Formats: sequence, structure tokens, C-alpha cells
Amino acid sequence: MLYWILPELIFKKQIQCILSFAKAFIGVYYDSLTVETGNPEIESITTNPNEITCIIPANLFKADTLSFRFEYCLFKNADFAAIPYSDFAMQANKKNVHINAAITRTDNWFPKLKEEQIKRLPPFNLTIIAPDTYEVMASGKLKEIKMENGKKYFSYSNYDELSDRSLYFFINDNHRVEKVFEDGFKLIMLVPEDTLEGNVDYLAGLVYSSYRHYENRFGKTNLNEYKLNAFTNKDMGYSGLYNSCNAPDWLFTKPISNNELYFPCRDLIHEVSHTWWGNIVAPDASLDYWLFEGFAKFSEPQFLKTFLGDSIEILYRKRLKMMLAADVDFLPPLRFISDEIQNSSLKSAAAYYQGALFLYSLLELMGEENFWKGMKEYVKSNWGKTVDSDDFFEAMQHNTNNNIREFFYDYLDKPGFAEYSIREVLCERRDSLFVHHIEIVNTREKVCLLYTSPSPRDRTRSRMPSSA
Repeated sequence: MLYWILPELIFKKQIQCILSFAKAFIGVYYDSLTVETGNPEIESITTNPNEITCIIPANLFKADTLSFRFEYCLFKNADFAAIPYSDFAMQANKKNVHINAAITRTDNWFPKLKEEQIKRLPPFNLTIIAPDTYEVMASGKLKEIKMENGKKYFSYSNYDELSDRSLYFFINDNHRVEKVFEDGFKLIMLVPEDTLEGNVDYLAGLVYSSYRHYENRFGKTNLNEYKLNAFTNKDMGYSGLYNSCNAPDWLFTKPISNNELYFPCRDLIHEVSHTWWGNIVAPDASLDYWLFEGFAKFSEPQFLKTFLGDSIEILYRKRLKMMLAADVDFLPPLRFISDEIQNSSLKSAAAYYQGALFLYSLLELMGEENFWKGMKEYVKSNWGKTVDSDDFFEAMQHNTNNNIREFFYDYLDKPGFAEYSIREVLCERRDSLFVHHIEIVNTREKVCLLYTSPSPRDRTRSRMPSSA
């Protein structure tokens, strides 16, 4: 047995309410399931391995709510260790216990309404029981910590107005540090015992300032807090969740020295942006992974240039193109079915690097003002909803007079790079200036070349996804 999970989910009452567990757990299975409700009007609750059924009397109104409490155990399958990032996704040992829903795609490990197939959590309460020397970071807002029989009980519930995309929790032998800024913003940090004091202040300031910047750019959360957890794992250490993230423990325990692209701290900034990209608006990662990672990669220099200047953004764009160059002949479109592509580097190249460069191209096509209006509309219109690439297109098209459909879906659905015909139609002299009139036509074809040799007047060039 790994651990007990004690979530309480609150659903709208229906004449018949059918809740179901997802069958496709990744590397684990559950057992010893019990379901309780304090409502005596519930006629019966029956369970089988994949479904819970309860009959709701007809005299209850659909608008009312009903609470269920679920208790069950999780066990590892025999092939658990062979699953990529299995330890990062879920683990229990003497140092930590966790389920990292962002990596396992375990959005369905909680019960869900079978008929409605909800893709976000309903309101919930989540209780985590841990040894008295341990700390917990979990979904939602911490409501209470109490001691009982030598153990700590951490009680969480969903944030007001927006519930998490999935339940997660981390139990670590870290210690809690809270930083409160002048405007009341609170950063809750769970850090190792040997954390350097200077690192705490530096990382706290970085999270706070990037979070506030993204609120101004993408929309305010009105939560006024953020959670940061130091996470020890052999494979990875970062994961961006709703209003919280993990960072590797060495970021806290070793002196920080950022390179010219602000690594390693740019990765922390990346995770902060996932509060918006993947959580406030929640795409399906198996189809629209670029809406997670392309947006987060694009968000990094948007914050960094506020104190490093525009030169960091220029360097970023050059480096993004370099990262794409090796895979340019084989790139899938931005919108790809993850299970159909086995090469993880191609997935990353398309989602992270091509996704970020596509946003730069879109910015140049729409102009700064219209682009940022579209980004804000995308978040505001889809706040707390599941989204896809079509939702993003609608928000951006609504904020420009240019017809961007062909450009947008060219990148979205076609592999490789587009081929354009470029022709000079007129050259005239105006005083000391020469004015060139250029016609650029999309031939609607795709090529697998980075560049072809140009001729003087009529040349064809396959573009990188940014007009630099």
C-alpha cells in the first residue's frame, strides 16, 4: 500500500448520479474503495472496480449540491519502473510521497460524473495526513493544519471561482518558509534544511515579480499567493501546476549563477506561467501540447526583458531557431496527436520551440497592441474552461482586421515549413531613399528545406516560424 487518499468532491444533484473512476491509471491500480455521504436521502450506493452509482430521489433539486467522501489505496503495477518518469509522477519512500498530476495526466484519478465527463475538478476538499515533521503542498488553498495522534492533518479546498484541473499532492521532509510582500502577496516555500538564505530571498523575489508581470499581461488571478516546493527526483524536478510549482532541490541548496539566457532560473519563470497556460485555461495535452509549452516558453523572455532589456529577447529568438534547425525536416505540425509520435525530441521541438516562434510570428503579423489584446481575451473568454487551438484562433482573429486563418492553420495542421514566393514588383527612388515594393505569396505547399538558393528577382524561401 502506498497511501490513503481522502478527497471529498461536491457535485450537483441529479435524478440519477453516476460517478466513475478512470480505468487507465498509469502504472498503478487502486483497491479498498469506500464511498460515504452524510445525506440520509441517498437511497443506495453501489460500487464495482470502475463505477460508483448512487440513486438520487426525484424530489431533490438539480441545483442543490451533494458531498461524497472517497477513501482508497494505490498500489504499483509490476511494470511501474519501466514507465517514463514514473518516479517523477508518483513515488513513496522515506523522503517523500507524491502524486504529480501534471506529468501522469492523472486528471481522472478522482471520481468524475460519467455522463457529463467533466474535465475540471468540481469543488473539493482534500485531506493529507503526514508525519509531524513533514510538509505538504497540494491542490487548492490550505485551510487548516492540525495535529492529531502525532500526525499532521493538512486540509485543502479549491480556490474560489476556479477549481484545479487535477488533484496532486507532495509530502516532503522540507520546512516551510513564508514570504509576504508589501502588497500582501504571500509566497509559501517548502525548502530543504540546508537551503541557502540568499537563495530563498532571490527565488521568492523572482516568483513574485514574474507572477505579477504575468497577471498584468494575461489576466489577474486574484489569489494573492503562490506555492513553491523543492522536489528531489533523479529524472526531473520542475512541474508547473495551478498556482504552484516544483523546482529541483539544488536550486535552493547551491549558489545560483545564471547564464546569458538566464538558465537555470528561467525554468522557474517558465513554471510560474503554467498557472495560466495549462491550468486557468486547460488544453488537452495529448492534442494541443503547444498550448502548454509553446506559450510558457514564449512567456519566459516577456518577463526577463523587463529587467534585462530587449537584447535577451533577441538572443532567445536566435536560440529557439537553433534548437529547431536540427529537426526542421521532420517537424510535426503544432497540433499533433502525442501517441502517434514516438520521438520525444520532435514533440518538444514542435511544442516548445516552434510553438514559441509561431507566437512571435503572430505578434508581428497582428502588431503588439492587437496581439496582447487577443492573448488577454483568450484567457478571459476561456477562464476555468477546457480549450483547444480553435479557441485560441477565435480570440486572436477577433482582435485583428487581418485574415489570419490561412497563416494560423497552416502551422497548426501541416508538417514542415511553408513555401512562399517573394517577388519585387517595383523599385522607386524618393530623394535619397530607394523604396522596394515586395509581393509575398503563400504557395500553400510545404517543403522540408531550411533555405533554398535565391535568385536576384524571383526567389523562393522556406521560412522559419518567425520573420526575423
